[in-house]
Amino acid sequence: MRVVECGSFASAYAGRLFADRGADVIKLERPGGDCAREAFPKNFDVGSHKISTSFAFFHINKRFITLDLNSPPGIRLLQALAGQLDLLLVDEPYSTAFHADGTFRRLLGEHPHLVIVAITP
Repeated sequence: MRVVECGSFASAYAGRLFADRGADVIKLERPGGDCAREAFPKNFDVGSHKISTSFAFFHINKRFITLDLNSPPGIRLLQALAGQLDLLLVDEPYSTAFHADGTFRRLLGEHPHLVIVAITP
C-alpha cells in the first residue's frame, strides 16, 4: 500500500500507524521543512543537526519529499503522484483548502481508486 501524508500532527499519527504496518508512507513537507522538526526538545542527531523527539516519533519508517502545495506546480505534482497512491491522508491546513478549491474533487475524478482521508478538528 502506498500512502501520502500532508498536514500536521493528526495526519502524522495516522501515517505512522500505516507505516508501522508496512505501508510505503511518503510525508510531503513544505519548502523549508515541517515545523515539527524544530519543536522542542531536540534530542535526535540527524547528520549535522538535531530533530525533535515528536518529529522522530511520528515520522519513523517514512520517506520524505518537499512539495509546495500552495502553488499550482505543487498541486500538479500531487495530482501526478496520486495515480500511484492508494491513500491520501490530509489534515489542516490542507484539508479545508483542498475541499474549497476543488482539489479533492479533481483527484477523485482522475483517480477513482484513491481513498482520501481528510482529518479535521
